[in-house]
Amino acid sequence: MCGINLIIDKNSTLDDSYILKMNQRILHRGPDSTGIFKSKLLRSTIFLGANRLAIQNTSSASNQPLEASGSCLIFNGEITNYKNLNNNGTEHSDTSSLYHFLKEHSTGRLHELVGMFAFVFYDKGEQTLLLARDQHGVKPLYHFEDEKYFIASSEIKGILASGLVEKKLNARQINHYLRFKYCEAPGTFFENIIELLPGTSMKISLESGKKTLSNFKKVSFKTTYSKDELIKNLESPLLNSTALNLSAAVPSGLLLSGGIDSTLLLAMISKLGSGKYPCYIVSTSTNELADSPDFKYALEAAKQFGGEPRVLNVSEDSLFRLPQVIAALDQPIADSASMLTYLISEFASQEVKVLLSGAGADEYFAGYNRHKAFYYYLKYIHSNRLAKTLLAAVPNPSKTFGRSLNAKFTILNKFKSSIEDDPFATFMNFQSMNFLPNFNHDETLVKEKWTLETSFPSALNFDRARYLRSDVLALTDVMSMGQSIEVRVPFLDQNLTNFAETIQEDELIKGGRKWMLKTLLKNYNVSDAFINRPKYGFGLPFGDWIRKKELTDLLAPLMDQKMLLFEYVEYHQVQKILHEHRSYKTNWATEIWALITLQIWLDQNF
Repeated sequence: MCGINLIIDKNSTLDDSYILKMNQRILHRGPDSTGIFKSKLLRSTIFLGANRLAIQNTSSASNQPLEASGSCLIFNGEITNYKNLNNNGTEHSDTSSLYHFLKEHSTGRLHELVGMFAFVFYDKGEQTLLLARDQHGVKPLYHFEDEKYFIASSEIKGILASGLVEKKLNARQINHYLRFKYCEAPGTFFENIIELLPGTSMKISLESGKKTLSNFKKVSFKTTYSKDELIKNLESPLLNSTALNLSAAVPSGLLLSGGIDSTLLLAMISKLGSGKYPCYIVSTSTNELADSPDFKYALEAAKQFGGEPRVLNVSEDSLFRLPQVIAALDQPIADSASMLTYLISEFASQEVKVLLSGAGADEYFAGYNRHKAFYYYLKYIHSNRLAKTLLAAVPNPSKTFGRSLNAKFTILNKFKSSIEDDPFATFMNFQSMNFLPNFNHDETLVKEKWTLETSFPSALNFDRARYLRSDVLALTDVMSMGQSIEVRVPFLDQNLTNFAETIQEDELIKGGRKWMLKTLLKNYNVSDAFINRPKYGFGLPFGDWIRKKELTDLLAPLMDQKMLLFEYVEYHQVQKILHEHRSYKTNWATEIWALITLQIWLDQNF
């Protein structure tokens, strides 16, 4: 695991100090070693820089940049199938195995790589640079170009640290952020800094400057399975992925939330015979009896499967560290899980260098409430005008309809104000924070036409391609790496997700949210009460905390009309939201978190 940096100096005017500044700025991503590589070409010079976090192999022979015969690789991530990539005897590390694989195959077989990665490979013979990023976007890679330089880095902070890029706010992203809680890729919050999209390679000819973008994501075809086949075909790759992700030359642990996903990982870790495995659990109350249900279930799971609980107590006082947490972000993400990930990574870093996470399970196995609501919307509301009318008119539809529709209309009731005739608009509403009426939300996305048949698959693909990448994985990477912690995501093993993509989307949801994972977990003798409980998100009780007088100062920036935020958001609307939340009229916790995060980030950067 590393931080990687690249400069192409098109006119050969720079010295080593620029790449060294980039390395220094993102040293947290790899404090175990740092190095640079330089190659003078006919008209230009390339600089490669890398900071290494030694995980799989602690030998100095695996330090980066990895150079051989004038070619060079810088690589961030873990290739879990590196031993199968070639037969040339270099499989002592995934870095050297990847080097030889790219030297032989270039872009031709990138789809064979299993794991999480972002890399830059300089091929001296071909006079090319190859940049690529894993198909889910677990590991980030950003780039900038003008007439003088092409610059790339694992973090936007690295690009800016070069001193070669003018820092300009891309204000167009604010609209998208205030609807979906994250920016719209491949753009960023900075003008002319671009994100390389997942499953994409960029090949640069150093002679002509020509760039070729290619998508190497493997295409899966739908298959019909029996229930037994689904569970069997799920367990095998997940168990294998868990085993591969347990492999490390350094201490590791598990982020145990108490939900289905992390508990299933712990059950598999136990089955694999890993003994007393450290489990990192968040408590948000000093009174265990008053803590969240997730905390109690996490302790129960640790007890059942032999985990060793490490409990981090997070109180409302932690909110005063919010500026420090936001400073670790490259871009604002309106998700309180970012703070929890930062704090739990900081806590775990005292003992381990690797954490396993259940990220990705919700997106690939239909785990969110909005997935269930949208499925019922398509089945009962979209094609039934009478049902839509009744739902809109009745305060609690579950008390009105017959037993067979109770569960369906109970969850739809939560989303009923977001329902429209158009499926695309409805799911976008399910995703959105619609609290600023002066914003034109139609400009935040290119409108798509979803039919009744394509709507549910499209909804899942939206979450996999956007929310997972730009919210869940983005905050997980930057917050954990800020503490020099590698987070591994067994649910995003390509063999597992390739299987998930062959399942008919209706099959993923018709038995309930994540019914496949729940069935598998039940096979590990977990109680029905554990499996059938409501879903709780990984976040803070922020809404309750900010109603306390002691935290008034935290929201002070939202009450100062001079703040940069109010060049984009109307001041009186924000005051209305704050008043309604504090007076318990409306729960605006998510929206207030989005606003305070954006204001602090704007203040820190502009």
